[in-house]
Amino acid sequence: MQKTSEVKSYFTERARLFDALYEDESEFSRVFNRIFRRAMLERYVYTLEALGDLQAKHVLDVGCGSGRYAVELARAGARVTGIDFSPEMIEMAWARLTGPAGDGTELAQRVDLVSGDFATWSGAEGRHFDAVFAMGVLDYVADAPAFIARMAELGETVIASFPRPTPLRMPLRKLRYSLRNCPVYFYRRAKIEEMFRAAGLADIVTRHLGGAGYWVQGRRP
Repeated sequence: MQKTSEVKSYFTERARLFDALYEDESEFSRVFNRIFRRAMLERYVYTLEALGDLQAKHVLDVGCGSGRYAVELARAGARVTGIDFSPEMIEMAWARLTGPAGDGTELAQRVDLVSGDFATWSGAEGRHFDAVFAMGVLDYVADAPAFIARMAELGETVIASFPRPTPLRMPLRKLRYSLRNCPVYFYRRAKIEEMFRAAGLADIVTRHLGGAGYWVQGRRP
């Protein structure tokens, strides 16, 4: 619980700065993103490709942040539930859905946003989703096996991203986050796939993310 509180505080305080990582407004930011944020773009593309035809599908976006995924999924015809434990992120997601980027209130009618902790979310009881995904979330989850198992309970398809241990990026990132009292975790491919199998998932697909991590998909047999 204490670690969850620390992560929540980190992202609530830095919500707008984190969301700005997706922006591409200057030549410098474009070059920076191509080098250092390539994994964010790749996991975005892989996820939308994997979800396929979204008409009438029910999708759960765990750690939905400022609604970057929710807008595109709703625009493609999905019914989306997004959950994030940062109220600031949820506010930004609603603004994105109902503003010019989200084409007004029509998209918002296909999206349900929840401010809460996925691990203890009571609203999930009795619900079923065609797909459940978590991008950039497992980085901060202390009990990843239980988190993946809960995702598998709720969805036919489970998709998640994971940072991998690297000799340079891992220690630098750990140091940067420790200075703000926010834990961060790293995973090897074998361990990730083991967690997916333990959750009852099969047909596991693992893809590299710009040398910084993995994008992984599993399905219920």
